Amino acid sequence: MYIQEWEDERLKWDPLDHDDADFYFALDTEIWKPELFVDNSLSDVSILNDQNLQFRVEKTGLVEWELPRIFVVHCDVDIRFFPFDKQSCLVELTSWAYSVDELVVTALYEEVQYEELRTNGEWTIESSQVETRNFTEVKPGGTERSYSVIDFIIIIKRNPSHYISSTILPILATSMLSILVFILPVDSGEKVGYTLTVLLAEAVLLTLVQDSMPSSSKNVSYLSVYLAMTLVLGVLCVILTVLVIRVHHRSPNIPVPQRINGLMLKMCIPYPVGGVVVAVVERRIKVEKLDQIRLPLKLM
Repeated sequence: MYIQEWEDERLKWDPLDHDDADFYFALDTEIWKPELFVDNSLSDVSILNDQNLQFRVEKTGLVEWELPRIFVVHCDVDIRFFPFDKQSCLVELTSWAYSVDELVVTALYEEVQYEELRTNGEWTIESSQVETRNFTEVKPGGTERSYSVIDFIIIIKRNPSHYISSTILPILATSMLSILVFILPVDSGEKVGYTLTVLLAEAVLLTLVQDSMPSSSKNVSYLSVYLAMTLVLGVLCVILTVLVIRVHHRSPNIPVPQRINGLMLKMCIPYPVGGVVVAVVERRIKVEKLDQIRLPLKLM
């Protein structure tokens, strides 16, 4: 509900001269009213007006007008911490017909009044504030004209409980499933199919998360980055699984390449065995197969 009040000195009267009448109702065409509109509106940038609503005029010249209206405005969305994010929305009210010398817009309350607002399952209002300022416009001739502006700022917080149960927990569970592929025996014949199934599930979750987030955000969600990295790791798991199966079915008569042989020797020096660090004494030994290596060991 939008409430607007102003005083008009021309509408004052003495109740004794008008049958003790303290107020009366006037139509839009009978009295003057300030021409205000929502400057950052997306649906309708027009003067706030409703010819079917009457104005309540008090004997002191105070005019009250209540306008039921739904404002669709532009908000800068930041979803970096989705679904634990907070958003700030602004309703900018001003008048382009009257300068600040002719009309000054002030706030009736320091905060937006939303006691009668129905609760929403996804969003909750965390705080609100009302600010007034002046906007200066430079005319083509170089002259400046200032206008009075009032900003209604509303801070809303997303309720993450639904996204935790439907998105975050499945994502964490699917991420841990990728590790189990290295425990699955090679002879089972399901390693590649298992990794592809997990990869497909991660891709579906990424699509669901992207569909639930606004596409006009100025930042990327950390949850989307995590899902993208998980998807990349899933692809690496598929590649490593294929390599493991290929090595497993490799003929033992094929010698190990010298580069791989040397790399494995460097990676295995030193290594722990049963809680005791065993150092391998590196020597130049000519071998043809990795399983022919016999190196002396020294306990440290």
